[in-house]
Amino acid sequence: MIKERGHNRQQGKVMPRAYEFKIIAKNGLEKWVILTGNPIKYEDKPTAMISLTDITERKTIEAALMESEIKYRRIFESFEDLYYQTDEKGIIRVLSPSLYRLTGWSPDELIGKPVTDVYVSQMTREDF
Repeated sequence: MIKERGHNRQQGKVMPRAYEFKIIAKNGLEKWVILTGNPIKYEDKPTAMISLTDITERKTIEAALMESEIKYRRIFESFEDLYYQTDEKGIIRVLSPSLYRLTGWSPDELIGKPVTDVYVSQMTREDF
């Protein structure tokens, strides 16, 4: 892949300037790297300037984050009770899927609306 892309780049074909892949280091460990290459001329001959950076730690963190996201998405989607989040202005940004079962409203119908427009308050100032 590296040779083919390098050759194509030297031939003037548009190729990605950076790509990620796994390598096996001399010590046998598998590592993720990002290769960045740019065509240049050296002594009037087309060649490339290439940089290879170890991104194994970043890839490990990304995989853990993805696993965590999947775990918490499953928990969120299985909520029996209603859960929602608003931003600092009180605009609904997240609603649990249980909303539909509880109210008949889909989350998409209410996300983006002020929470004060959704709730009908029975309370007065004396209740606080």
